[in-house]
Amino acid sequence: ASASRLHSDDSCISVIMASGSGDSPSPAGYQSDQEASLQTLLDSDFEAKLERVKAAYDSSEANESAGERKKKRKRASSNADKDPQGSDLQSPLKRAMLCLLENHICPISQSLMVQPMIAEDGHLYEKAAIERWLKDNANSPKTNMPMGKTLIQSVVGRQSIMELIKCGVVEDRDAAVWYLETAKLQIDARLPGGADVALANLESAASLNSKDAVTFLVGLHLRHLVSEYQKVARSAGLDTTMFRFGHAGVGAMAVWRRLPENVARVRIIEDQSELERLCLRPAPGTDHPVKWNSRMPDICGKEYVVTENAEHRAAYAIQHAGRRFLVPFDGCILISEGPTAE
Repeated sequence: ASASRLHSDDSCISVIMASGSGDSPSPAGYQSDQEASLQTLLDSDFEAKLERVKAAYDSSEANESAGERKKKRKRASSNADKDPQGSDLQSPLKRAMLCLLENHICPISQSLMVQPMIAEDGHLYEKAAIERWLKDNANSPKTNMPMGKTLIQSVVGRQSIMELIKCGVVEDRDAAVWYLETAKLQIDARLPGGADVALANLESAASLNSKDAVTFLVGLHLRHLVSEYQKVARSAGLDTTMFRFGHAGVGAMAVWRRLPENVARVRIIEDQSELERLCLRPAPGTDHPVKWNSRMPDICGKEYVVTENAEHRAAYAIQHAGRRFLVPFDGCILISEGPTAE
């Protein structure tokens, strides 16, 4: 087997290909299939998507803080009482819509709610924000009166927010954040809709100049390019293909699948807070989380051999410092499923 490496001065990009014998004859139709796959790569609009990222990063709206957006909402609410000439004539419909919008801003996070929940005080809160609050408080964040911990999902609240966005009452920046956060939850299977709806929400956020949404889309497009390249590599008889960008892999695994035990290698994602989040929530398709412990930051960014497939948790077991750790599949970057030829 032979190996080839391509290095970039800017990002130390390495493409490592361990190929099989180059003497085997090409199957019928191989040449045309390979050319078609390569054309898919060449025809991609990857650079155009990168330009959208740069444009979004240059947007002044992208740098607004939550406090600044709250002030703008108050100014808009005040201005709703005046006509274009500055008189005090009210616009009842606009005033009502802005009041309705204000009722769907989480009192804790001061952001438009993505997962509105009804608490025992009768008020709406963002799910993550009110859950964090109730861990340390027994009073309502709105009324300061004693309150239990029961939360009920507000389907009507979320539908109302969607209608407010469609009607143009919500500012573009807030709407973009709402679409982006909705897409994240759908990708993570914590909101219904699936991948197609999540992609549509990412496109909506990107159209509103969200730099994060555009970056997500670029990442998805890059993953598609990698997939197409792997098809070309397999058709050329390559046994193993591994991509590295600096010291990180292309990306975390998108789905759990059984890997060869004591053979496959994975790298744990470097972001400790993200790994903790993934460990504390049930992985897609499971009922219970992997759980997090204080030693897990030590494994971030490191490579390990998969010692066991934990299908019931959609996770993989690794050994570190003599201890067994379970890591969710989406906290792992697949390096190889067998020995890599050098």
